[in-house]
Amino acid sequence: MISLVFAAMGSVVIPTWDQSQKIVVTLTTSPVVNTTQTDVRVSFDRRLTNNHGDLWRSEVILDEKIYQEFFDKFSKSAFLEAHKL
Repeated sequence: MISLVFAAMGSVVIPTWDQSQKIVVTLTTSPVVNTTQTDVRVSFDRRLTNNHGDLWRSEVILDEKIYQEFFDKFSKSAFLEAHKL
């Protein structure tokens, strides 16, 4: 609607919208002092590119379910790898 108003006034309006998204996962590990354990941290970021090819928006994904599913699968995988025959 706003585009039409500006166009009627002679302005050129190039609409912008979300074109694609990329989910970026950052995994960080560090040894736990005086143990054989490793601390594992993960973050998920969502990066949106607009129809002009520009990074339009970047946001941290905070949905607890995504993190829980990741660590459930990660724990299962680590357990299976540790007990590999």
